[in-house]
Amino acid sequence: MAVTLLFCTRPVMTASQEPQTANAATQTISLAIFTSGVTAYKRQGWTNFAPIAFGTRLQLGDLLKIGEASNLKVVCADITLHELSTGITGSPCPQSSGVLIGSDGSLINVTRAANAFYPVVLSPRKTKLLSNLPRLSWMPVDGAQTYTIMVRGFNLAWAARTSATQLTYPADAPQLKPGNDYKLVVQTGNRSSEEEPGNKLGFSIISAEERKAVEREQRQIETLGLPEGPALFLTAYLLRSHGLEAEAIEKLEAALKGFKEPAVARLLGDCYLEVGLVRKAEESYLKALEMTTRGSDEDGEAMAHLMLGDVVYRRAFGNKKEAALHLNAALTAARIVGDAVVADQASKALAELELSNHTTGTGIPPAREQF
Repeated sequence: MAVTLLFCTRPVMTASQEPQTANAATQTISLAIFTSGVTAYKRQGWTNFAPIAFGTRLQLGDLLKIGEASNLKVVCADITLHELSTGITGSPCPQSSGVLIGSDGSLINVTRAANAFYPVVLSPRKTKLLSNLPRLSWMPVDGAQTYTIMVRGFNLAWAARTSATQLTYPADAPQLKPGNDYKLVVQTGNRSSEEEPGNKLGFSIISAEERKAVEREQRQIETLGLPEGPALFLTAYLLRSHGLEAEAIEKLEAALKGFKEPAVARLLGDCYLEVGLVRKAEESYLKALEMTTRGSDEDGEAMAHLMLGDVVYRRAFGNKKEAALHLNAALTAARIVGDAVVADQASKALAELELSNHTTGTGIPPAREQF
């Protein structure tokens, strides 16, 4: 018996184009939570079937092949469970709205990464929160002995000093309220997290009404009786659908402690891109590739290579050598199953990379971040 996850839809990534906002490409997703025996899938336009692995993303129109003495159970976007029988069939999930939403991390507005010698906020940033007592965390700065921590917002200013790199917002501090925007600021010496370029690096607390909806949907997941790893993974997708990126990251990090599946690490990479932590996204995508058994998940492998090659190394870091290596790997993996869409995306990114080589030269070193 094996546990696997798959998705009934996948946003189409336009890797060679300028990124759009993630919300523009969100789609409902579905989850196949149990598989035994031999299962495979084939997308429209593909020339071959590929094995179903944990995290395999399916679309309406895909064919599912379930071998003799094999079965597959799918949780649809409305958190209902469906069991598929032996044979070749399509997705059991209708094309309808649901509470589980997926987005493609490549559609984040990625900017060129710069050297960071200031404290970088890890959480919360670019996120909504369920908890009004959030975990505050940041990357250490070499040589720093203490940090001044500040949370600022409408009619709110709280500060503390600590030698640690994380703490929980205390219950006796001014209350964080729904409807207000807040920002965590970390200072050490004469350096501040506010040196980080970009905007919308703050956070907010969701409304009481939306909190009830999230809690109701979480209880639906609990009624499915899933093992801890898949349950955490599914919950992370649920949290992301409500913009709760920080808490989704916490769920995925917890899942990876005992559930070493590439799809978990890939989704964690998407979350890190969503909140603008490109180096952490790089680590997660590389970890996903390390976990992947060759030939077991060509589609997921291709997507990880594509994210690394186009979004992380080409656009964010300007590391042309690593970008080319991963884009070529994405192209190879996509061609194994005849995935013309991903192959075309990788090819276009490679062409743009080659064009930039001719116009600017190839001697651009990889950007190095402190985190």
